Amino acid sequence: MVNPKNTFVFVVCGGEVYIDTLNIALRFLKVFSKSDVIVITDSSRNECPIQCEHIVDVRTDKAYTHHQASVFLKTSIHRYLDLDKGKYCYLDSDILAISDKADEVFLEEPEVIGFCADNITLDLFSPYAVNCGCYEKARQNEQHLLEAQSAYAKLLAEWEAFKKEHKGDVLDAIIAEANAKKSRNLFALSRFAIEKACPLCRKASFKSYSWDKKLKVWRNYKGEVILFPIVTYYEYIARKTGFTYVPEGNFWSEQSDHDACIPRCTHLHELIKKSNGCEISPDSWQHWNGGLFLFNRNSVEFLEYWHERTISIFKDADWKVRDQGTLAQTVWRFGLQNCRTIDSRFNFILDYYKPGLGLDGKGGFTKDNFASIIQPEMVHVYHRFGDEQWEVWQYLKAFGKSKGVSFDE
Repeated sequence: MVNPKNTFVFVVCGGEVYIDTLNIALRFLKVFSKSDVIVITDSSRNECPIQCEHIVDVRTDKAYTHHQASVFLKTSIHRYLDLDKGKYCYLDSDILAISDKADEVFLEEPEVIGFCADNITLDLFSPYAVNCGCYEKARQNEQHLLEAQSAYAKLLAEWEAFKKEHKGDVLDAIIAEANAKKSRNLFALSRFAIEKACPLCRKASFKSYSWDKKLKVWRNYKGEVILFPIVTYYEYIARKTGFTYVPEGNFWSEQSDHDACIPRCTHLHELIKKSNGCEISPDSWQHWNGGLFLFNRNSVEFLEYWHERTISIFKDADWKVRDQGTLAQTVWRFGLQNCRTIDSRFNFILDYYKPGLGLDGKGGFTKDNFASIIQPEMVHVYHRFGDEQWEVWQYLKAFGKSKGVSFDE
């Protein structure tokens, strides 16, 4: 039986696009949940109406941007609710309930507060939380790599065209056949090997062709260049970028064993240690995702500290205005870093850029190329909410419509 004291809470204010996203999430929740729903907002900032019966209107500092105002309200959420009433579950506006088991999140019993694990570890999140330049550096590396790959593709195309025009491809085929049938071509291969090794020979003959040892090109019987070796892809990219290829992970690295194109650092860890002495270890600690959290009266002290730390970074140039970096700081401050997180089926992150993400068409999703399938109760549509070209959104929209969710209001 559903507990009427269970309440979902959203916090949104500002632009029309964010409120439209919220209104879609509210319609999904109405179909799949029997719990109460409250939206906390600063209506003076809103560009369009919020379609919810229960709204708590809180005026925020006019000096705040809409984003700062939303973060302010989110981290001070406990101040605007009757925490003696029961359990509350905060939801980001891009989280959609897609199962009638969504209310089961309230069966979770965190000791202080409950979050789900994030999609990435803290060292991967760090460049998105602080102004260290590591995110921008990774994007530059990515552009550098793409330019090198494009240049090699052009070089390879020119080489293929030259080879075809001068019948170098014919020689390629002859060499391949000779190597495949060495016994039949023993004389030609032996002569070529001897002449290539002899310092007195300027060329090495192979049938009606010759290898120019000085210029390192193949010539036909007329002496015309018809074929020349091309630098390998990996050698060319390494020379062009200065990166090192790591075959075990199929990526390019720059002075480390990490992918040069993936932002990753420990600058967030360093800021946290500097601000309150908490040393987060290992660097790849699995931090929590701020998109959903379960809270009650026992969560007040945690939420107050999180709020204070978060608003303190609004004017700190070292930090980006995010609440998840300060969340990690708060978790470690309260010694909760090893606590069990809420089941990810309640905050299954659909990250457009996450390799291995897919769906099976039967309500199941995967993050590991179908090595495992999960049927979540709520999905966190990250990055591309409403992207009509994304198959995941196409599925969610069709599924929602089949359950009576409107996308046109």
